[in-house]
Amino acid sequence: MGCTGSEVRILSPRPTKSFSEQRLTKSSDREPFFFSDFVHHSCTNFFTCSTARFASVSNRRTLGYSQRPFPIMATSLSPSFGMSTCFDVYEKLKADLAALEAAGEGEDEQSQKRQDYAAFNFIVTARHLAHDWLPKNGGRPKQSLKKLKRKHAGLTAALNAAKDIANGSKHFKITLYTPTTTVDERGIFDYETWAFGSQYGVREGGYNFSMFGLARILMAYFDWVFDDTASVNLFPAELIAQVDYSLIRRAK
Repeated sequence: MGCTGSEVRILSPRPTKSFSEQRLTKSSDREPFFFSDFVHHSCTNFFTCSTARFASVSNRRTLGYSQRPFPIMATSLSPSFGMSTCFDVYEKLKADLAALEAAGEGEDEQSQKRQDYAAFNFIVTARHLAHDWLPKNGGRPKQSLKKLKRKHAGLTAALNAAKDIANGSKHFKITLYTPTTTVDERGIFDYETWAFGSQYGVREGGYNFSMFGLARILMAYFDWVFDDTASVNLFPAELIAQVDYSLIRRAK
Protein backbone atom coordinates (compact mmCIF):
# COMPACT_ATOMS: atom_id res chain seq x y z
CA MET A 1 0.00 0.00 0.00
CA GLY A 2 1.78 3.10 -1.17
CA CYS A 3 1.38 6.72 -0.19
CA THR A 4 0.33 9.39 -2.69
CA GLY A 5 0.67 13.09 -2.50
CA SER A 6 -3.01 13.46 -1.67
CA GLU A 7 -2.47 11.50 1.55
CA VAL A 8 -0.01 14.05 2.98
CA ARG A 9 -1.32 17.39 4.18
CA ILE A 10 1.05 20.38 4.49
CA LEU A 11 -0.38 22.58 7.21
CA SER A 12 1.89 25.56 6.67
CA PRO A 13 0.87 27.84 3.73
CA ARG A 14 4.29 29.41 3.39
CA PRO A 15 5.88 27.38 0.51
CA THR A 16 3.79 28.29 -2.57
CA LYS A 17 6.16 26.72 -5.11
CA SER A 18 7.43 23.18 -5.30
CA PHE A 19 11.02 22.59 -4.36
CA SER A 20 11.91 21.74 -7.98
CA GLU A 21 10.31 24.97 -9.19
CA GLN A 22 12.29 26.97 -6.67
CA ARG A 23 15.53 25.38 -7.90
CA LEU A 24 14.84 26.71 -11.42
CA THR A 25 14.54 30.30 -10.24
CA LYS A 26 17.34 32.68 -9.33
CA SER A 27 18.40 32.50 -5.73
CA SER A 28 17.33 36.12 -5.20
CA ASP A 29 13.82 35.37 -6.55
CA ARG A 30 13.26 32.24 -4.45
CA GLU A 31 10.86 32.27 -1.56
CA PRO A 32 12.50 31.69 1.82
CA PHE A 33 12.94 28.02 2.76
CA PHE A 34 11.74 27.16 6.23
CA PHE A 35 13.36 24.11 7.85
CA SER A 36 10.30 23.59 10.06
CA ASP A 37 8.20 23.08 6.92
CA PHE A 38 10.66 20.49 5.65
CA VAL A 39 10.57 18.61 8.95
CA HIS A 40 6.78 18.76 9.06
CA HIS A 41 6.47 17.46 5.49
CA SER A 42 8.97 14.65 6.04
CA CYS A 43 7.52 13.53 9.38
CA THR A 44 3.95 13.69 8.10
CA ASN A 45 4.90 11.67 5.06
CA PHE A 46 6.80 9.15 7.20
CA PHE A 47 3.99 8.61 9.69
CA THR A 48 1.36 8.47 6.96
CA CYS A 49 3.32 5.79 5.11
CA SER A 50 4.04 3.90 8.32
CA THR A 51 0.38 3.97 9.30
CA ALA A 52 -0.66 2.79 5.86
CA ARG A 53 1.91 0.00 5.88
CA PHE A 54 0.80 -1.13 9.39
CA ALA A 55 -2.83 -1.13 8.29
CA SER A 56 -1.91 -3.20 5.24
CA VAL A 57 -0.12 -5.79 7.38
CA SER A 58 -2.99 -5.88 9.87
CA ASN A 59 -5.49 -6.43 7.05
CA ARG A 60 -3.44 -9.31 5.68
CA ARG A 61 -3.43 -10.94 9.10
CA THR A 62 -7.17 -10.56 9.64
CA LEU A 63 -8.45 -11.25 6.13
CA GLY A 64 -7.06 -14.74 5.79
CA TYR A 65 -3.65 -14.08 4.28
CA SER A 66 -1.96 -15.73 7.26
CA GLN A 67 -2.74 -19.44 7.37
CA ARG A 68 -1.04 -20.19 10.69
CA PRO A 69 -3.46 -20.95 13.56
CA PHE A 70 -1.75 -18.86 16.25
CA PRO A 71 -2.42 -15.45 17.82
CA ILE A 72 -0.92 -12.38 16.18
CA MET A 73 1.02 -11.45 19.32
CA ALA A 74 2.60 -14.92 19.71
CA THR A 75 5.65 -13.96 17.69
CA SER A 76 9.31 -13.52 18.53
CA LEU A 77 10.66 -9.98 18.84
CA SER A 78 14.22 -11.11 18.13
CA PRO A 79 15.82 -10.24 14.76
CA SER A 80 15.50 -13.13 12.30
CA PHE A 81 14.96 -14.00 8.65
CA GLY A 82 11.32 -15.05 8.70
CA MET A 83 11.43 -17.11 11.90
CA SER A 84 8.82 -15.58 14.22
CA THR A 85 6.87 -18.55 15.63
CA CYS A 86 7.49 -22.17 16.54
CA PHE A 87 5.43 -23.12 13.48
CA ASP A 88 7.95 -21.34 11.26
CA VAL A 89 10.78 -23.31 12.85
CA TYR A 90 8.84 -26.57 12.55
CA GLU A 91 8.34 -25.96 8.83
CA LYS A 92 12.06 -25.23 8.52
CA LEU A 93 12.83 -28.54 10.25
CA LYS A 94 10.82 -30.41 7.63
CA ALA A 95 12.62 -28.52 4.87
CA ASP A 96 15.98 -29.32 6.49
CA LEU A 97 15.18 -33.05 6.53
CA ALA A 98 14.13 -32.92 2.89
CA ALA A 99 17.42 -31.19 2.06
CA LEU A 100 19.36 -33.84 3.99
CA GLU A 101 17.62 -36.68 2.20
CA ALA A 102 18.15 -34.93 -1.14
CA ALA A 103 21.84 -34.36 -0.47
CA GLY A 104 22.64 -37.63 -2.15
CA GLU A 105 23.68 -41.07 -1.08
CA GLY A 106 27.02 -40.93 -2.82
CA GLU A 107 30.23 -41.59 -0.95
CA ASP A 108 32.28 -39.05 -2.87
CA GLU A 109 33.58 -36.03 -0.98
CA GLN A 110 31.12 -33.52 -2.43
CA SER A 111 28.08 -35.66 -1.60
CA GLN A 112 29.27 -36.19 1.94
CA LYS A 113 29.92 -32.48 2.43
CA ARG A 114 26.39 -31.70 1.27
CA GLN A 115 25.11 -34.22 3.80
CA ASP A 116 27.26 -32.66 6.54
CA TYR A 117 25.90 -29.17 5.88
CA ALA A 118 22.29 -30.34 5.66
CA ALA A 119 22.66 -32.41 8.84
CA PHE A 120 24.07 -29.37 10.64
CA ASN A 121 21.04 -27.30 9.68
CA PHE A 122 18.62 -30.01 10.76
CA ILE A 123 20.24 -30.76 14.12
CA VAL A 124 20.57 -27.09 15.12
CA THR A 125 16.94 -26.44 14.16
CA ALA A 126 15.72 -29.50 16.09
CA ARG A 127 17.66 -28.53 19.19
CA HIS A 128 16.34 -24.98 19.32
CA LEU A 129 12.80 -26.01 18.45
CA ALA A 130 12.71 -28.21 21.56
CA HIS A 131 14.77 -25.97 23.83
CA ASP A 132 13.69 -22.44 22.85
CA TRP A 133 10.78 -22.07 20.48
CA LEU A 134 8.21 -24.48 21.88
CA PRO A 135 8.64 -23.59 25.58
CA LYS A 136 8.76 -19.83 24.95
CA ASN A 137 6.28 -19.29 22.11
CA GLY A 138 2.74 -18.56 23.33
CA GLY A 139 1.28 -19.66 20.00
CA ARG A 140 2.53 -23.26 20.36
CA PRO A 141 0.23 -26.29 19.97
CA LYS A 142 -1.94 -26.73 23.05
CA GLN A 143 -0.58 -30.15 24.05
CA SER A 144 3.05 -29.56 23.09
CA LEU A 145 4.44 -28.76 26.54
CA LYS A 146 2.85 -31.86 28.03
CA LYS A 147 4.38 -33.95 25.25
CA LEU A 148 7.81 -32.41 25.77
CA LYS A 149 7.64 -33.58 29.39
CA ARG A 150 6.85 -37.18 28.41
CA LYS A 151 9.90 -39.35 28.88
CA HIS A 152 11.25 -42.30 26.93
CA ALA A 153 14.87 -43.40 27.26
CA GLY A 154 15.43 -43.55 23.50
CA LEU A 155 13.82 -40.20 22.79
CA THR A 156 15.76 -38.61 25.64
CA ALA A 157 18.93 -40.02 24.10
CA ALA A 158 17.98 -38.63 20.68
CA LEU A 159 17.24 -35.16 22.10
CA ASN A 160 20.46 -35.17 24.14
CA ALA A 161 22.39 -36.15 21.03
CA ALA A 162 20.81 -33.24 19.15
CA LYS A 163 21.82 -30.90 21.99
CA ASP A 164 25.45 -32.06 22.07
CA ILE A 165 25.91 -32.16 18.29
CA ALA A 166 24.25 -28.76 17.81
CA ASN A 167 26.43 -27.13 20.45
CA GLY A 168 29.53 -28.97 19.26
CA SER A 169 28.87 -27.86 15.68
CA LYS A 170 28.09 -24.22 16.47
CA HIS A 171 30.97 -23.69 18.89
CA PHE A 172 34.64 -24.58 18.70
CA LYS A 173 34.49 -26.09 22.17
CA ILE A 174 31.67 -26.85 24.61
CA THR A 175 32.65 -25.21 27.89
CA LEU A 176 29.42 -24.84 29.88
CA TYR A 177 28.88 -28.58 30.39
CA THR A 178 30.42 -31.93 29.52
CA PRO A 179 28.77 -33.56 26.48
CA THR A 180 27.94 -37.26 26.68
CA THR A 181 27.41 -37.90 22.96
CA THR A 182 30.12 -39.36 20.76
CA VAL A 183 30.14 -39.26 16.97
CA ASP A 184 31.97 -42.08 15.19
CA GLU A 185 33.53 -41.79 11.76
CA ARG A 186 31.42 -42.73 8.78
CA GLY A 187 30.98 -46.45 8.40
CA ILE A 188 28.64 -49.37 7.72
CA PHE A 189 27.14 -50.64 10.96
CA ASP A 190 23.41 -51.35 10.44
CA TYR A 191 20.84 -52.03 7.74
CA GLU A 192 20.34 -48.35 6.90
CA THR A 193 24.03 -47.70 6.35
CA TRP A 194 24.31 -50.91 4.35
CA ALA A 195 21.41 -49.82 2.13
CA PHE A 196 22.14 -46.08 1.85
CA GLY A 197 25.88 -45.80 2.28
CA SER A 198 28.27 -45.04 5.10
CA GLN A 199 27.10 -42.57 7.73
CA TYR A 200 28.25 -41.15 11.02
CA GLY A 201 27.38 -43.19 14.07
CA VAL A 202 25.92 -41.31 17.04
CA ARG A 203 26.21 -42.93 20.47
CA GLU A 204 24.23 -41.59 23.39
CA GLY A 205 22.57 -43.17 26.42
CA GLY A 206 22.88 -46.79 25.32
CA TYR A 207 21.66 -46.05 21.78
CA ASN A 208 23.57 -46.05 18.52
CA PHE A 209 21.91 -43.90 15.85
CA SER A 210 22.97 -43.40 12.28
CA MET A 211 22.98 -39.78 11.15
CA PHE A 212 19.91 -40.28 8.95
CA GLY A 213 18.23 -42.47 11.55
CA LEU A 214 18.62 -39.81 14.23
CA ALA A 215 17.17 -37.14 11.93
CA ARG A 216 14.13 -39.26 11.07
CA ILE A 217 13.48 -40.10 14.73
CA LEU A 218 13.59 -36.41 15.67
CA MET A 219 11.30 -35.48 12.78
CA ALA A 220 8.75 -38.13 13.78
CA TYR A 221 8.97 -36.92 17.38
CA PHE A 222 8.21 -33.30 16.45
CA ASP A 223 5.39 -34.41 14.13
CA TRP A 224 3.81 -35.99 17.22
CA VAL A 225 4.50 -32.94 19.40
CA PHE A 226 2.84 -30.58 16.90
CA ASP A 227 -0.20 -32.82 16.35
CA ASP A 228 -2.80 -31.81 18.94
CA THR A 229 -5.04 -34.67 17.81
CA ALA A 230 -2.43 -37.26 18.85
CA SER A 231 -2.56 -38.71 22.36
CA VAL A 232 -0.35 -37.08 24.97
CA ASN A 233 0.03 -40.32 26.91
CA LEU A 234 0.91 -42.61 24.01
CA PHE A 235 3.95 -42.33 21.76
CA PRO A 236 3.35 -43.33 18.13
CA ALA A 237 4.18 -47.01 17.63
CA GLU A 238 6.27 -46.34 14.51
CA LEU A 239 8.36 -43.77 16.38
CA ILE A 240 9.11 -46.18 19.22
CA ALA A 241 9.94 -48.91 16.73
CA GLN A 242 12.51 -46.60 15.12
CA VAL A 243 14.00 -45.78 18.51
CA ASP A 244 14.13 -49.40 19.68
CA TYR A 245 15.96 -50.36 16.50
CA SER A 246 18.84 -48.13 17.62
CA LEU A 247 19.08 -49.63 21.10
CA ILE A 248 22.44 -51.30 21.72
CA ARG A 249 21.73 -54.89 22.68
CA ARG A 250 24.08 -56.16 25.31
CA ALA A 251 25.18 -59.78 25.05
CA LYS A 252 23.91 -61.98 27.85
